[in-house]
Amino acid sequence: YSLSAEAINFKSINYNDTLNGEIFIRNHSKTHSIKIICLEGSCGCTSAFANDSLIKPLDSSKIKFAYIPRMSSDSGSVTKYFTIRINSAPAFKNFQIKGIVLKK
Repeated sequence: YSLSAEAINFKSINYNDTLNGEIFIRNHSKTHSIKIICLEGSCGCTSAFANDSLIKPLDSSKIKFAYIPRMSSDSGSVTKYFTIRINSAPAFKNFQIKGIVLKK
């Protein structure tokens, strides 16, 4: 399987704003479905969920994510990670978002 992006640079975001984004996870197997077991953000200021946790052979699913800087008092340069756990090898895959949080 693969992700449409493993790193996303959101350039900048205001401290009081929410960043919403999405990536896709693609199942390259011609015979086996894969299952998203868990999606986790690196802190309480991040969240993610998949449209479909079971991905059929040669299909894909959208993963939506959100980052809320004020939930962790972030400012300046930041990098946040999301971990995807799958029932296939490799069992874990990460993607990151990074950019600058502008505090007024």
